[in-house]
Amino acid sequence: MAAGFLGLSLVCVVGGLSPRGVHAQVITLAELERQAVRSRPALDANDAAARGAQSDVDRALAGYYPSVSLEGKTSLSPGNELRDLPSDDGYVVSATKQDLGVEAFRPVVRYGVGVEARMNVYDFGRTSATVDASRAKRSAVQANRDVTRLQIVRGVRASYLGWLGAYELLSVTERAAADAQERSGRVAALISEGMRPKADLTPVRSDELLAQLELERARGDVEKRKLVLEHAIGAPLPASAVPDRTLLDQPAGDDKQEDPELHALLLERTAAQKAAEALDQSDNATLGALGSVGMYGQTKYPFPNYSVGIGLSVPLWDGGADDASAAAARARSDGISAQIREHELAKEQEKRVVTIDTHNANKRLEMAQALLASTTVQLAEAEARYDLGGGGIEPIAVARAMMRRAHTELLLAKVARVEAALRALP
Repeated sequence: MAAGFLGLSLVCVVGGLSPRGVHAQVITLAELERQAVRSRPALDANDAAARGAQSDVDRALAGYYPSVSLEGKTSLSPGNELRDLPSDDGYVVSATKQDLGVEAFRPVVRYGVGVEARMNVYDFGRTSATVDASRAKRSAVQANRDVTRLQIVRGVRASYLGWLGAYELLSVTERAAADAQERSGRVAALISEGMRPKADLTPVRSDELLAQLELERARGDVEKRKLVLEHAIGAPLPASAVPDRTLLDQPAGDDKQEDPELHALLLERTAAQKAAEALDQSDNATLGALGSVGMYGQTKYPFPNYSVGIGLSVPLWDGGADDASAAAARARSDGISAQIREHELAKEQEKRVVTIDTHNANKRLEMAQALLASTTVQLAEAEARYDLGGGGIEPIAVARAMMRRAHTELLLAKVARVEAALRALP
């Protein structure tokens, strides 16, 4: 749909644009769409989920870096006491009493402190697969924000169109009520002049009361629709707010836009596939390096300590947990693929329905315009005959009812055309 169709316009107009003839503030659909998605709890929840997904990416990337820890310990245990050798070369040895008497159970203080660093030198794709899976999950979570935004915008569009339709119907009923009041006064004047019988006043008064009843119902509907729209945008509208009536006369465009729901499903499927691939890599061997430096001691003997080493770890069996998790991820991917096919079928069906609805609305619009032109002439002729004393009051009532029906049908056709155009948007 052309950008002008939903273009921003927030202006003040007077009298003529408002059926109540008061200073009015025209609020466009595009402005309310932007307002609705500025700050909403649902979008805040999506943002929080996206931050969590980014944290998962950071955690996966940490696998490329060493982990460093400071460790300190002390303990009490018997045996393996350090004893000086008889020689003077400064060596001590670990010794344990053979006698299992009380001395054998005497506790010895042992202590140590050191800095240890561990790092995966090469894990045959395990870390890279985990990083890819976490990034895919992050993209899927971020895409869900666009889906939430689309749902909010759709709610605003539907509520706005309901408000606009009710507002335009109020215009029709206000004109009808004013015409009925004017007709009642004219008939009363003709009766007072003796040109028409008093019996003509009863149906005219009834028509006036019916018009007032419809007017009150229309007013209530406008207020209700306005409240629904305020809930959809998450904020109150100005007291003088009126909808953009030009929206009903804007032609539909053919802008092609990406489908956020389909995009999100595709990313979710990719995330599930990447998760399965990462789980498949979880039984790969890991080549790791370890280094530490510090000191340890026993009673009065402290000793410096350092070590550097490299090791290879090969997982052999985990009871099938990783295989089961990978199978579950692939099942999720298959399920999302089915959802994608269902979504595409639904979109194609919706396109066909929109085409039918648009064609039908245009035909109804043409017929309603022709009906309005015919009933306008019919009413003018019936009123002229009545004023000249050549006709009864019934043809006027019939013509007035037909004219109200024509105005209503014209409005409904315009609303249906806009509604179909909005449904065509993603």
